[in-house]
Amino acid sequence: MTDFTWLIGGEAGFGIMTTGVVFSKITTRSGYHIFDYVEYPSLIRGGHNAYEVHVSGDDVSHLSPTIDVLVCLNKETYEKHKSRLTPSSLVVFDKEEFEIKEDIKKIIIPFKKILTDLKGQSVMKNTISLGASIGLLGGDIGELIKIISEQFAKKGDEVINFNKLFVQAGFDAVKKNYSELILNYLTKKPGEEKLVLTGNDAFALGSVIADSRVYVAYPMTPSSTVLTDLAAWQEKIGMVVRHAEDEISVINTAIGSSYAGVRSAVGSSGGGFALMVESLSFAGITEIPIVVFIAQRPGPATGMPTWTEQGDLLFTIFSGHGEFQKIVLAPGDNEEMIELTAKAYNLADIYQLPVIVMSDMYLSESHKSVTKKFIDE
Repeated sequence: MTDFTWLIGGEAGFGIMTTGVVFSKITTRSGYHIFDYVEYPSLIRGGHNAYEVHVSGDDVSHLSPTIDVLVCLNKETYEKHKSRLTPSSLVVFDKEEFEIKEDIKKIIIPFKKILTDLKGQSVMKNTISLGASIGLLGGDIGELIKIISEQFAKKGDEVINFNKLFVQAGFDAVKKNYSELILNYLTKKPGEEKLVLTGNDAFALGSVIADSRVYVAYPMTPSSTVLTDLAAWQEKIGMVVRHAEDEISVINTAIGSSYAGVRSAVGSSGGGFALMVESLSFAGITEIPIVVFIAQRPGPATGMPTWTEQGDLLFTIFSGHGEFQKIVLAPGDNEEMIELTAKAYNLADIYQLPVIVMSDMYLSESHKSVTKKFIDE
């Protein structure tokens, strides 16, 4: 049975996250299940980014301790992750950028030369690495090109064709020089149609299924992509999505819209939810139904935005002054997030109280393959 981990790492700002998502989509379209995780600092540029994808023939919702294919866009990636390599692991890198002295299986891809020959920017190393990875894993380059075409559709054929050159160059470099090391892990197989969803995507989807009509938030990692998801969908689904000026305005807007008769929700992380607590008590005493989404982050105050922790559970259970009833739900994976989010709106309406849906960075920002059949049912 297919079961392996692929990891790509490099400097922040070089498209590591986009590359990882594309890889996850290729594997699901090839018939496999995935669970992925992204590690990144709270920086716009610089610092180390890493994106790993656990691929399996069966449903998977966890990471693996070892790495089977490590794609290094800089030396720091190798140094940080080499402890997780095994004797059979493959390491993709450019020997013109750094040398690896250890006795491991090396896949040398001339990133710099390809960029020079094709007149590409350095950020396009990630596109070359995708082509090389698909070649190394025995995947279908046609599926990768199809995804690249979808991704750059709005930018026109010129941009699409330019990116295809770099994908093909990486793919050809593997096929030409390392045919004996190719792992046929991604041979296409029949399987159910799957969606690649984060926990935040799942909450957004659950809200749509529940016929929520108002979502209000002030961006706070790791909850922010719920806001951007629903904002992108709002015209199609008939939802009002408001980016308010602060968290106090957020919850009071939603309480008002709920009082007016529509299902309403808010989203934040621990620090933002702390500002909402007085109004949560107001919703409790006035028996106004509202759904609150909390994606936890470590530490007090602004904390550590891009890391994960589950330290706000007791704070959430006992939030608010005075005594009033509330319901707290804690999904364990993306499927549960969809189910419990839809259930949260029903419970809020039935019992006329606040219902809180808990998450953390690990669930909120990691992708998991979810079958379309599960969502349709």
